[in-house]
Amino acid sequence: DKEFLDRRMDAIINKLDVIHTQTTSNAQAIAQLASSNAQAIAQLTSRVDTFMNKVDMVAMVLHHITPGGASGPGAMGRP
Repeated sequence: DKEFLDRRMDAIINKLDVIHTQTTSNAQAIAQLASSNAQAIAQLTSRVDTFMNKVDMVAMVLHHITPGGASGPGAMGRP
């Protein structure tokens, strides 16, 4: 009957409202995670760049202080 259908429709609409609210909340949470991931990746990239610059500096120092250069004979104390 009509009352039964009205109650069913109300229940369906309420469930859809809940789903909509949860979906919106999930989308916001995903956006926040994406943002913090992007920041973490940028920070990590920066740290890797810094590390690589230090590795390059060490390589240059070794190249200058080892006889024959870091890649030639005598590099790193080897004959």
